[in-house]
Amino acid sequence: MAVSKAGVLSFILPVFLADFVTRPPIIEDSAKQLANHVQNANISAEVVSEKINQVVHSSGFKFLLVYGLAAVLTYFAVQLYKAVTEPLALYCDETKYTYLVDGPADGKSAEERVRDLKRCRKVGDVPPVYPNGWMSILMLSELKKKEHIFVAVAGKNLVVFRGESGRPYVVDAYCAHLGANLAIGGSVHGECIECPFHGWRYRGEDGKCVHIGYAEKGGLSLVRPTLPTSAGSHTLPTSMWLYFIGPCFAHFHMDSPLLGELQLVLTVTPAGPMRQRIVTTGYTRRGPISFYIGKKALYEQYYQIWGDLPVWANKKYVRNPPFVKEDHLIAKHRRFFAQFYSENSPKYDPKEESMDW
Repeated sequence: MAVSKAGVLSFILPVFLADFVTRPPIIEDSAKQLANHVQNANISAEVVSEKINQVVHSSGFKFLLVYGLAAVLTYFAVQLYKAVTEPLALYCDETKYTYLVDGPADGKSAEERVRDLKRCRKVGDVPPVYPNGWMSILMLSELKKKEHIFVAVAGKNLVVFRGESGRPYVVDAYCAHLGANLAIGGSVHGECIECPFHGWRYRGEDGKCVHIGYAEKGGLSLVRPTLPTSAGSHTLPTSMWLYFIGPCFAHFHMDSPLLGELQLVLTVTPAGPMRQRIVTTGYTRRGPISFYIGKKALYEQYYQIWGDLPVWANKKYVRNPPFVKEDHLIAKHRRFFAQFYSENSPKYDPKEESMDW
């Protein structure tokens, strides 16, 4: 039987209208439920607001707020004090700026990046790695009385300590007895440093062993008498000027109407092959302007070195470069620096840092 579209509509429309008429109670119930939810939400919001007010006005919250704010202000005050009074220490890691090795984003540790850099880098025919001359070990402010520290400078392992008098000393890091490191577990006694292994004591003035607690001499334990330490005083009037120009020190003198006289001393310490520790110390009149400009100058020096790292970390040394006449200062600098090397100066050999299988 064929049914027209009009017939279908005439059959469905009354059913749809009847269903719609019976819906209002359901819609009304939904509206009531929604109103109840809104009312409950308002009540809950009022309860939460009341609880918040109780917490805010409680003595415990005020205590936490006051002391928390005091702790934050104290932290920033301490950081500001350190920034003002402590030396500026900045470090450059050439493995982060070299294009020869993968970086931290590739999942390699610092040790792996250094190993890759040593394997890939071509340093060229470099001069000896350590020049002859005086070198800066530490700043005096870095070491307190009766403290000691291990340092590696120019291929040598040393221990630096300050005696009870405050005088600094530098001796070999290893005990002559069985080779223990005096800086690891050692202790300062008077003007000597004691080995942590068997208690041998070494005098800071000349590095000699002056005391072995368990040793006997000729079958006897000797007790040294007190000897007079002075046989009179004699003054020899002398006046002299001493000059020294070395490869590890640079001295700068500046004078300006704003800052006045300014003295800068720059020390370069070879911490190892291809590694340097640069310390710049400035002396000028005290004041906020000179301090700000001095700190800014140190930052500028750091950023200049940091900006050269991509070049220095990827270059090799050319012993006899084709200089042009405008490069005469570079040639003059090389001639000046060559005087601080001798026949026995240690050479850099990358093969010594690798293992043969």
